[in-house]
Amino acid sequence: MIYCDFNSSTPLSENLRGFFFELPFANPSSQNRLGKAALKHIHQVEDYLDTHFKLNKRYISLFHSGATEGCNIFVKGCLNKGDIFYYFDLDHAAVLKQIPTLEQAGIECIKLPLDKSLSFKKDEIFKVFETHKDKKSLLNFTWLHNETGRCWSLEVIGEIKKIFPNILVHVDATQTVGKIQNYKEIDHADIFTYSGHKFGALKGIGWSFFKSDLLAKSLTHGGGQQKSLRPGTLNTQGIVSLKYALEELDTKSAKDLKSIFKVFRSHLLEQDLIIDFGEFQNCSQNTCFLVFKNLQTQLVLSALDIEGIYAGAGAACSSGVFQESHFMSSIGLAKYAKNTLRISVDPYSAPQDLELTLAKITEIIKRIS
Repeated sequence: MIYCDFNSSTPLSENLRGFFFELPFANPSSQNRLGKAALKHIHQVEDYLDTHFKLNKRYISLFHSGATEGCNIFVKGCLNKGDIFYYFDLDHAAVLKQIPTLEQAGIECIKLPLDKSLSFKKDEIFKVFETHKDKKSLLNFTWLHNETGRCWSLEVIGEIKKIFPNILVHVDATQTVGKIQNYKEIDHADIFTYSGHKFGALKGIGWSFFKSDLLAKSLTHGGGQQKSLRPGTLNTQGIVSLKYALEELDTKSAKDLKSIFKVFRSHLLEQDLIIDFGEFQNCSQNTCFLVFKNLQTQLVLSALDIEGIYAGAGAACSSGVFQESHFMSSIGLAKYAKNTLRISVDPYSAPQDLELTLAKITEIIKRIS
């Protein structure tokens, strides 16, 4: 088996083996000794996250089931009738599919422009912000794109916050952990959201960092846990798995995989099998995005699957049904929306292993072309 769908979900961290049996099973909200022991573990993880991400208590941690829930909590929770929501077409479906609900609630949703390199012109989006500068707004900012590996700098957020203080910024940081060197450098934005299964923790657990002065309404009501912003029994095992997985990442060093992907892509271009989508100057180490000239994604995925190579396409977390790449239409490449492939590998893969995998993928693509 060759697994090339790390942006969708990673194998469990080696550190998690047997850890279930080490943790208290009691409800961390219970007042008995076992409950308090479980809560102590959760507080230890909160402290660990603050240290690991160098927060110095600048942000509060909110645990949830993952980035889909986290994006909904803060986008819906921070906006009210008359406010504005800014987004890009490359945002995850967990963001984009909220738009009809937001508009029904009287929230104006404004799409910001992208070019074919998935970049935005700062002057263009600042003009949009200037038009609505007196209104409370929220901008969703995808730090690392799950399909293409395109990475944006957080520095522009600092400029946005300085010039337009009424804009809250939510950073979808789901794909960043372990995949870019500066993923621990949390700054500028008001909220950062993550999913544990993207870096070896359990599925069904995620968290967000948010600033203490942030005002957000709860979407659910319950026992008052987590200051009532996300009430419900805390998932002790899931929360502790975050710490175990992050600790394992700290023992590894990322490899230079970009140059290997570059050679692979160049070879396919020479064979006239893919279009020249361009190489992103800022991108993750582990992701290679291909746009085929004539091959449809489903055929490629099936051929790879038969050979025991498991890659992905479309949004890295979707319903399990093939969906064309939604952002391709917005950048003028609609005719290729069903021809994309995402190869996403372990960022800590041995270069020689990746070369062998890509050689097999090349052989298969040539055979079915």
